[in-house]
Amino acid sequence: MFWKKKKPEEEELDRLISSMDSKNVSESLSAVSSIVKMGTGSPELVREYLVPMMPKLLEDGKVHVRTRAAFTLSGLIFAAPELRGDLIKYAIELLRHKDRTMRLYAAGLLGRVAVEAPEHLKAFMGEIKELLRGRDELRAFDASFALGEIGFGAPFLVEDVIPTMTELLEKRAELIVNSFNSITLKSPMLIKGSVPRLVEVVKRTKDLNISWGISTLLARLSHTSAEVAEELVLPYVETLLEGKTGFARASAVYMIGEIGIRYPDLIRKHLPRMSGLSTDHESIVRTFSALSMGRVCYRSPELAATLVPELLKLFNDMNDTVRGAAAISLRYVAASSPGRVEPIIQKLSKMLEDRDQVLRGFASIGLRLVSQVAPDIVSDIAERVSERVAEGNVHVRRGAAFILHVISTIPDPDIDRGILPEVVRLLDDQDSNVKVRAVLALKSLVPAFPDLAKAQAPRILELLDDKDGLIRMQASSFFGEIAYYHPEAVKDLVLSKMVILLEDREQQVRNAAALSLGKIL
Repeated sequence: MFWKKKKPEEEELDRLISSMDSKNVSESLSAVSSIVKMGTGSPELVREYLVPMMPKLLEDGKVHVRTRAAFTLSGLIFAAPELRGDLIKYAIELLRHKDRTMRLYAAGLLGRVAVEAPEHLKAFMGEIKELLRGRDELRAFDASFALGEIGFGAPFLVEDVIPTMTELLEKRAELIVNSFNSITLKSPMLIKGSVPRLVEVVKRTKDLNISWGISTLLARLSHTSAEVAEELVLPYVETLLEGKTGFARASAVYMIGEIGIRYPDLIRKHLPRMSGLSTDHESIVRTFSALSMGRVCYRSPELAATLVPELLKLFNDMNDTVRGAAAISLRYVAASSPGRVEPIIQKLSKMLEDRDQVLRGFASIGLRLVSQVAPDIVSDIAERVSERVAEGNVHVRRGAAFILHVISTIPDPDIDRGILPEVVRLLDDQDSNVKVRAVLALKSLVPAFPDLAKAQAPRILELLDDKDGLIRMQASSFFGEIAYYHPEAVKDLVLSKMVILLEDREQQVRNAAALSLGKIL
């Protein structure tokens, strides 16, 4: 029988491909790295010998084989530009893969392709749009992740897809809001035409995550200019203030706070209605009222005169999250109008001795945050504040963690830098609920403060081993976010651990690790 003898370099490539089958992480990653180097030096060899094998490797029944093949695909796309035309189509095909971790890996990878080689990706946008419209809910969800990552990396690529996404809002609100969140981090004006549909969803939804997510999108849009805030967003705020659901009213008051921290004069006429919502029967409305009052006061001492008395009343609310919002909001007032806070320090000082441990806790958090921006007005009670903070009531920490997460979603570059130490402190909490919120908050702060967030990467690395799957998931997502800003540092720090998480016992952890690895590798 005639057979062609393999060249030495082909035999070496065979050996490396076999090594990807190793369950030893270091050995398999070393093989991937060697194949990528071979692709940069001998692209023709890789094109003729490896590229035809890629579909089979990506569909291999062993998870460590197909994932290493995906890593190889990524490496070759970025290291060997001559091969991109052949390989990007396989990245698109991964969005149809039967294994969801592979689809999510592809979503993260396509975000990087959008940054490095958008011209190669443009021809495939129609395919991704069709996956989004398809009947398969999970594949549609993963296509939406891909669109979010692509839109963040190269906004112009998703412009033609935005109308389709808007059309699908009613049917698939969660996935579209998730995509819009990534897209609007850099290009909020892309959703300008989607505002009426977004507001209609808020009016009817009974899902806090959807309501808050849409509120965030509209608030982010309002930050582009005072004109956009006044002409495009505020008219809908007025409609939502009269909404029948608590989520609609909460959305409105949240947006008032986010517009007010930038353009306080625009929301002056809404103050009476805002004060009225602080007694709303829905706790979520009172929570966002407390937070918004503080943020509005930050750039307007005049408005603080009206709102501080209302804010203080909320310390006595029956809901812990409302109390947390009131406590944390005091720092915004103290930063710009310490004279408004000084008269109420005595009242808060008395709260430090209240029989209710939760009330003591929130008073102490409020005073500690005031001390960061106006230390003189709390200097005589600083020791007592520290004692009460040390009591560490879990209800206090949960309420504070939720509000810090809300604030971090759209941080103000001037004042919100100061919340980072509070977020970091909660990373060491023993309560899983608190710790998850802290990781979420830190992840949200990455776009505004990437260097400050990067400094916490070693601490988040430890959370990849946490016993709670939700914490492992969010820690994995954090590294995907920070990778956009510090790719090499993140890769060096977490690669091996993240690869191990691809075989985690919990699907949600595997999914998060896959999406993040697509951004890292």
